[in-house]
Amino acid sequence: MKHNLTLITALLLTPLAALHAAETAIAKELTVQVDVDGLLNVRPVTTLSADALVPWTTFLDSYGGGSGFLTAAAARALGDEQPKALPDDPLIPAHGNCPEMLLHYSNKDGVGPQARQVDNEVPFIVAVPRHKYRQIFLAWTSGSASELMIDCVYANGTNTRHTAWVRDYFNELSTNDHSRVSVVRDLDKWNRSGKLMERGHHSIHAAIISPDPNRELVSLKVTKKASKSHLIFWAATGVLAGSPTDRTHETPTRPLPASSETRQK
Repeated sequence: MKHNLTLITALLLTPLAALHAAETAIAKELTVQVDVDGLLNVRPVTTLSADALVPWTTFLDSYGGGSGFLTAAAARALGDEQPKALPDDPLIPAHGNCPEMLLHYSNKDGVGPQARQVDNEVPFIVAVPRHKYRQIFLAWTSGSASELMIDCVYANGTNTRHTAWVRDYFNELSTNDHSRVSVVRDLDKWNRSGKLMERGHHSIHAAIISPDPNRELVSLKVTKKASKSHLIFWAATGVLAGSPTDRTHETPTRPLPASSETRQK
C-alpha cells in the first residue's frame, strides 16, 4: 500500500514538475541580461581570487572610513563560517517579483571592474538589445537615498521619461512596493582590511522601469539628480513584452534570496 501511494504521488508530481520546468524555461527565454561591461568602473566587492583576498577599492558608503561587500568565499577566508555575503555565483536566481539577474563580480577576476559609480548630473547610457520590453530592472546600492531621471529611448526616435527613487541600502523594501525589488538582501559590510563593520541588513535593490511595451526599446539614459548620496549601479535585466506575467504583480512563490548565510540554512 505504501509503495502504491508513493507511485501515485510520483505520478501526480511529475506533470507539476514538468510544468514548473517549462515555466522556468519560458521565463529564462523572456529575460534579457543586458551587457553593461563597458559601463563598469569600480570594485566595491572583496573577492577571493587565486587563493588571495582582493579588497574592494570603492566604498558603498563612507561611514567608518568606508565599507564594501564580500563574496562568501572571501568572508570564509576571513574566518566567518556563516557569512551574510554575496553568493559566489553572481547569477542571482529569479525569486518573488525579481527576475534572474546577473551581477558582475567574480572570484575568478581580481582585477576587472564590478559596478559603476554614478556621479551627480552626469548621465550614462544603458544600451539594450533591440526588443519590446515589459520591464527593465536596474540594480543599485545607495548610501542615502538617490533620485534618478531615466529616459527610455525607442527605435522610432521617441522617448518616455521616468523617475525612480533608490532607497538607502540599509532599508528594507515594503511588501507592497511595486516600483522596486530586492535582488540580494541582508548583507554584511566590511572595511578594506577585512574587519566586519556591520552585520546584515544591507541590500542590492532594483528599480523597476516600465517602458512602452508597444515600442522597440534601444537604450535608457540615466541621470542621478544632485544630492550627497553615494550611488552604485550593479546590473540591468529586461523582461520582454511577450512575458505571460508582469513580475511586479506576481504572487511570490519562492523566498527572497538573502546572503549566503540564509542560503545555507
